[in-house]
Amino acid sequence: MKARGRKGKHSARSGSESTGAGSQQGPYGHADDQGYYDDGYADDQAYYDDQPDGEYPDDGYYEDDGYYDDGYGYEDQGYAPETSRSGDPYDRDFLEGDYKKPKARKRRGAWGGILLRLATIGVVFLVLWFYTGGDLLSLILPQEQRVVPESTEFVVMKQVTFTSTTPHGSFEYDMFLPVNITNSQTIHNVATDPPPNEYPTVGNPNHVEWNHSLGLGEQFVINITYTASSKTRKFDMSSSKSGTVNDIPQDLVDTYIPDNVTELDDSDVEVYGRNGQQYWNDDAGEWTIDPMNQEVTRLAENLTKGKVTVYDKAKAVFDWIRSVKRYSRGDDLKTCSEILESKVGDCDDQSVLFISITRALGIPSWLQLGILYDPIQKIWFGHGWAQVAIPKSSGGHIVGDVDLVNDLFLVRDPYRVIEWTDNGDGDVLEEYYTWSKHGSTQDSIEYRTLAFRDHGEVNLDDDNGIPGFSSAMVAPAVLAAIFIFRKRVK
Repeated sequence: MKARGRKGKHSARSGSESTGAGSQQGPYGHADDQGYYDDGYADDQAYYDDQPDGEYPDDGYYEDDGYYDDGYGYEDQGYAPETSRSGDPYDRDFLEGDYKKPKARKRRGAWGGILLRLATIGVVFLVLWFYTGGDLLSLILPQEQRVVPESTEFVVMKQVTFTSTTPHGSFEYDMFLPVNITNSQTIHNVATDPPPNEYPTVGNPNHVEWNHSLGLGEQFVINITYTASSKTRKFDMSSSKSGTVNDIPQDLVDTYIPDNVTELDDSDVEVYGRNGQQYWNDDAGEWTIDPMNQEVTRLAENLTKGKVTVYDKAKAVFDWIRSVKRYSRGDDLKTCSEILESKVGDCDDQSVLFISITRALGIPSWLQLGILYDPIQKIWFGHGWAQVAIPKSSGGHIVGDVDLVNDLFLVRDPYRVIEWTDNGDGDVLEEYYTWSKHGSTQDSIEYRTLAFRDHGEVNLDDDNGIPGFSSAMVAPAVLAAIFIFRKRVK
């Protein structure tokens, strides 16, 4: 069909030119007999022309039937002229329908498209699985974030009381006073009342001892006050940054995983341990830390199959203990085999198990002991955790904290005071846990918070997932995968 002409001015006439009989001059041109203005823009039929009604010029613009033809529309025959007004030739075969459609590109097989989609879904699933540590629900459910202060300042008093229930009671109590540790804690002052009687370790003023005789019902109270500050630490280590067991410094191996070690039992009888066995328990007749235990060595091998780096091996042991052991406060330190048989254990019990398994793998680890602050209940109590040495693939190594009962792997919160770090000597470790009491002397330990302030905030859970893969990358990764999935396979 023909294209209707566009509204527009075709030819203008002078306002003074007559429009014929019966016309009269109007403010916008000449009015014809019907009272319509005809100033060269519109005639009686509202078509654009200045000729009498029904007559149209044949100039390639308007035809007799009032349709616009400027060489770009179709003529009466439904075809365009040989050339356009610009002189460009038209493809008459195309306009007449005598043309062939371009050949369609062959589609890939249906199975290829399905496999591509399945592969895309699989990649997205694996990315999200590793990023969330297997907890995919964490992407859609609100997650509790563990936020702790960046640092703390406090004054805490440890009060030890001995009470004799016989006329001839006595006690010996020794402990290690806390010291400064770079990037962890600063001890501003330690006050003891009364002062210690002895210093058991020559040259170590921080190893102190009180010993006294007591009459029936008599009490002896020791007050030890710490003024200190503590910092949060997140140790920079991951699977990609970790070295292997062969990269561990030899001096750490010799200290915590020696080929042979000699210790004394309570009767001053020498006992011999191997490969990191430590702290002979006379009552149980076995080692407290025991990497040579057959069940421990078997467990260590099974937990770390396919693991290469020290980080991956230590993390596998940590995750396993977290999944199978529950916290239950106890009075006495359990041996490694006792912890394996039980489903429960307190802070240092679980740490002993972690140390035994990692030492069986050739990884140096040891106990660190002190006190911990509960910011909810605002109380202090005795606490124990582990430390582990992890070599860097680039050289050197880190020593990181591992607190199993508080679910902290290579993270140190600012709520603790380190009193003593295990030096590999089981006899000294035993001294920390025991003291001599004679004549049915009873003892108790209490902690009092005299001052406490915290500063700043640190999120302990913002580094989970794939190293180098931040949470900001999750959404773009998913959107890119959806785009690929929905893209038509050609």
